[in-house]
Amino acid sequence: MSAWRPRVQRGYALIATVVLNTLVLVVLVDATLSILFWLKDRRPVTVDMYDPLDDATLAALYPGRRRADVGHLWQETVQPLTYESFTEFHERPRAGTFVNVDAAGFRHVEDQQSWPPDPARPNVFVFGGSTTFGYGVADDDTIASRLQPLLEARRPGTAVYNFGRGYYYSTQERILFEQLLASGHVPAVAIFVDGLNDFCFDADDSAVSPRLAAALDEHARVSFVDWLATTALGRAAEFVRSRLDRRPTTDGSSAELAPEAMDRIIRRYLENKRLIESASAAYGVTPVFVWQPVPMYRYDARDHLFAGRGFFGTTRVRGGYAAMAAFVRDHPIGGNLVWLADVQENLHEPLYVDIVHYAPRFAARLAALIDDASGALIARAQPPRAAGSQPPR
Repeated sequence: MSAWRPRVQRGYALIATVVLNTLVLVVLVDATLSILFWLKDRRPVTVDMYDPLDDATLAALYPGRRRADVGHLWQETVQPLTYESFTEFHERPRAGTFVNVDAAGFRHVEDQQSWPPDPARPNVFVFGGSTTFGYGVADDDTIASRLQPLLEARRPGTAVYNFGRGYYYSTQERILFEQLLASGHVPAVAIFVDGLNDFCFDADDSAVSPRLAAALDEHARVSFVDWLATTALGRAAEFVRSRLDRRPTTDGSSAELAPEAMDRIIRRYLENKRLIESASAAYGVTPVFVWQPVPMYRYDARDHLFAGRGFFGTTRVRGGYAAMAAFVRDHPIGGNLVWLADVQENLHEPLYVDIVHYAPRFAARLAALIDDASGALIARAQPPRAAGSQPPR
């Protein structure tokens, strides 16, 4: 037995040395990568999807912006979400060159008025998802910002607040609207821009519901793979994987929603609309509902600069829009619905800064259409009841 002891000791020492050196090496590599990523995250980014575009095309998409500005703009746009009661999350407050989000939860528009809103002004709250927030465009180029001067011209003193938030759809918007009313922030007009995200969340959950559910599950455990993904090594591995797999995503029919799912989503939207209208009537708010355009419905893909990569999970929206158009044709749902799904049918020009988000000129055109369709209604909206008073019983 004693003859084996030196061998065991030497073997153990060798294994221990290898394991220790490996761990030290991993820690050093992870630390080095962390520093490199920290430096990278603080530099203006370049957006890969714009690499094939020449400067003239990019300038037409982003009038007055340099290529470096566009990377900086996207860097300020895509930020981690932060928790909010009942709606589950909201855009993180930030102050940047192109993107500014108030701590109260709205993105700045042109000539932004202060918060809380002045009840003496005809205030307009705009709700929607990332297309309303304005992913990929500066503060002054969102739909809400382009609405500000149009509505101001109709009714001096109008103040627009952009409550668009990434991933939001009609259910979250309804809850946010109700929360604002309950907090005493009552606008004269509430505009809801929807369509795209309603068909992306057919289970009536949110973008973070799975993570919140896991956090509440006392039996939930973070797997090694999930933990590894949070490290610099995991981020580097994902970076390499994404570079190796650059195959475009195709629009397979398997991504389409079943007819019963589309019907359920449409009815969910209409129920949210009805509930918003009921709350609006109780608080003296004029509601306006906008059914937004999307690139996979009534738009020539040959004019879309990024359609070659596919529409990813939003492919399902195509069938949903056709179903909604048929429903609206056969079941009129009120004069406060502004139908914009068809407006791009004959527009043979680039309208999107990525797969689904509106380019500045298209956002301005949509704002003008909303103003044309409902501006007179908005201008006639009566001031809401005094903030903080009780709703009628």
